[in-house]
Amino acid sequence: MTVGPFAGWSDRAKRVLALAQEEAVRLRHNYIGTEHVMLGLLRSDAPAVRQSLVPFGLSIESAREKIAAITPPGSEPATGEQALTPRTKTIVELARTEAPPGDSVEPEHILLALLDEGGGIGAQVLSSLGATADRIRKQLKKR
Repeated sequence: MTVGPFAGWSDRAKRVLALAQEEAVRLRHNYIGTEHVMLGLLRSDAPAVRQSLVPFGLSIESAREKIAAITPPGSEPATGEQALTPRTKTIVELARTEAPPGDSVEPEHILLALLDEGGGIGAQVLSSLGATADRIRKQLKKR
């Protein structure tokens, strides 16, 4: 049984954060920010997330380009453990409120939390393409 901040998270939701950490390392960042969470969502095998983002034309490649324009890769390899930024911690908390009571946190709840938080780079990139929380909720309800 998992305890701590990720208790009640599905394996797929935990995988999103593991992929986010990989993206942070790839970008040579010593933190896991909202931009890394967004990339983790795009890399995940979560059909609900993928299908809800299709109408906005966002691919992992285009997302990486947009993020690099905002926050370029670091000059040195990331060292040590990447800590969650305050905004990413907020997303972790919000994702729990997005999940229906008694259900596990799933990747789509992380996506909605990312958009609800709204101030991070991940949400900025999504919003620039018209992927607002309301529009994503509508896409998810179509499933």
